[in-house]
Amino acid sequence: MPDGPDPYLYPDVASAGDLAWFLQPRLAAAGTLLRSQPPSAPGYARTGAEVRAGDRQASVRLSPNERVFLLDLWTRGVLMAQGQTTDPDAVAGAIALFLAGAKLRQVGAARPFIRFGSFAEAFERGEPAAIAHRWRQYLDLSSTRAPYLLNLYAFLVAAADAPRLRALFPFTSHVDLGLRESVGGGEALAWIRPSGDGLYLVATNRRDLDKPAALTPADAPRSVALVLAALNAR
Repeated sequence: MPDGPDPYLYPDVASAGDLAWFLQPRLAAAGTLLRSQPPSAPGYARTGAEVRAGDRQASVRLSPNERVFLLDLWTRGVLMAQGQTTDPDAVAGAIALFLAGAKLRQVGAARPFIRFGSFAEAFERGEPAAIAHRWRQYLDLSSTRAPYLLNLYAFLVAAADAPRLRALFPFTSHVDLGLRESVGGGEALAWIRPSGDGLYLVATNRRDLDKPAALTPADAPRSVALVLAALNAR
C-alpha cells in the first residue's frame, strides 16, 4: 500500500488519512495519553504507526492483502510479542497494556491474539536471564535442528565451559555465530564461522571471515582460546 490505506480493505483508516491518526482516539479510549506517530521505517508513513513509552515500543502495520492489523511489541530493541487481529480496538488495548508496563502474560491474557515465546519472558527478567536462556536453547540438541546450529554445536559446547563467553549473548547471522554483550544489539566482540571437519575460523571483525587465507582454522577448544585471547586484547 505505497499510496496509503486501501480504501476497500480499510475505509475507516483511509477516512482518517493514515493509521497513526486512526489509532489515536482508540488509544485514548484504551486509557492511555500516549501519542501515535508515523513509523520511522520508509514506505509505511500512512499504513504504519508507532507508539513509544520509555524503553518500550509498539509498531502497527496494515496487511496489504486482507483486513488485518499487525502488531509488534518491543523492549530495548528486542521483539517481545506479535499479534494480528481484525479489531483495531483490541490492538489499542494491547498497546496500552504493554506500554504501561504489563508483563507479557498479562497482555496475552487480556488480548489472546498476542503471541510470545519463552525467550521474551526470560528477557523480561533481565539480560542475564535472557543470555542464559539463549545458551540453553543453543545447547539443547533436541531443538538445535538447523544445519548452521549443528555446525556450530562443538564450538558452543566448548564455549559454554568458559564463564566469560557464557556471559555474552550468542546469536547467529547466516552461518556465523556472533558474541556480544547486549541482547538488544551492539557490536559483536567475536565472530565464529564453521570451516568444516569440526574446525572454525575466528575473527573480531566479521569481514575478516571472508578472507579465510589469512585465518587458521582451529578445533573447538582452540577456537574458544582464540576468542578469549581476542577479548583479553581489547
